Amino acid sequence: MRTFLNVIIGVVLFAAAAAALHYLYQVIRETSVREIHEAIKAIPRFRLLAAGFFVLCAYITMTAYDMLGLRWARSSLSYSKIVPVSLIGDIFNANIGFSALVGSAIKFRLYTRLNVPLGTIIRAIAAYTTAYWAGVSFLLVICRLVMFFAPNPSLPALHSPLATAFIIAASFVSILYLAACCRNAGLWSRFKLLSLVPRGGLGIKLFAVAILEWLFIALAFFVLLPATVPSDFPSFSVGYLFSHVLGIASQAPGGLGVFDSGWLLLNKNADTASLLGSLAVFRLLFYVIPFCCAACFFLVW
Repeated sequence: MRTFLNVIIGVVLFAAAAAALHYLYQVIRETSVREIHEAIKAIPRFRLLAAGFFVLCAYITMTAYDMLGLRWARSSLSYSKIVPVSLIGDIFNANIGFSALVGSAIKFRLYTRLNVPLGTIIRAIAAYTTAYWAGVSFLLVICRLVMFFAPNPSLPALHSPLATAFIIAASFVSILYLAACCRNAGLWSRFKLLSLVPRGGLGIKLFAVAILEWLFIALAFFVLLPATVPSDFPSFSVGYLFSHVLGIASQAPGGLGVFDSGWLLLNKNADTASLLGSLAVFRLLFYVIPFCCAACFFLVW
């Protein structure tokens, strides 16, 4: 039964990614390369520098996942040794997809070379992965509240009963995580799954890292957007997070096609060439350049 379910999920994800790529291809085909190039040239230099700064902040923030996770798993590995492993693994995660396999496998390989026990690595990865999704769940709830007070007509699907049920589930996940961080060992001892959640300050810090990471990535994209996308950051965040989560769920490399198509669909009234130019620069700064650097470091490690 589990194998059958995995096959169904795989087929659905593949079909969704294929449909998104087809839509993106259709949009690109209707836009000339010259228009996209002009849109990229029109992005002010200070915005490019700001985007690069936020990308750097995002990747530095990600190293806190490994540092806090390993501290919770009782590893004494120094931060200077954690940083390169964390960056290489997380950059591969972001670019290749299937993060549970690719990025984790790379971290297993590199951390074991630093004499970190396999069990310690597994506990650390499980802890920060749980915190990451709890943080994303919390952000989804916040975005839904933003939509409640300032409805966005370009996001009708997020006002549906199904979306509401999903947000309620996300609320439960984030509340459960925070409650688990503050848990009493005796009271929660029956729930084995909660052993993945660090108690006290470490759990809260991991939760905060998840939110901060997302914030920096969102800001990196936001500063690249053209003036034809009239949006304040809270309103932008709703569409961005929606597209971002779809991209992650698709397991496509870097959410390629899925994230882009989602964002284009949510901004149909904006200038397509300008949007494609912003997306191209964002992918170059957040995905391509870091991936080339990480691949070189990994090959010579």
